[in-house]
Amino acid sequence: MSAACYTANRFDSPGRMQRSAREHAAITEALLRSDPAEAQAAMLVHISIGGSDFAEFVSGLPQDLLHA
Repeated sequence: MSAACYTANRFDSPGRMQRSAREHAAITEALLRSDPAEAQAAMLVHISIGGSDFAEFVSGLPQDLLHA
């Protein structure tokens, strides 16, 4: 199974593109302040939200597809 349909649609959820832009801005601002701890924390938030989005996507797949 390919994750292409997830990749193509991951920004379709309402507000997701704006949240992603804010997350990227937080990472960038921390880097510009030379604050590696804050940059790391902001990146972990960004990655964990992406993981949550993927988990939500997978939970919506047909069960028979998941047990193939």
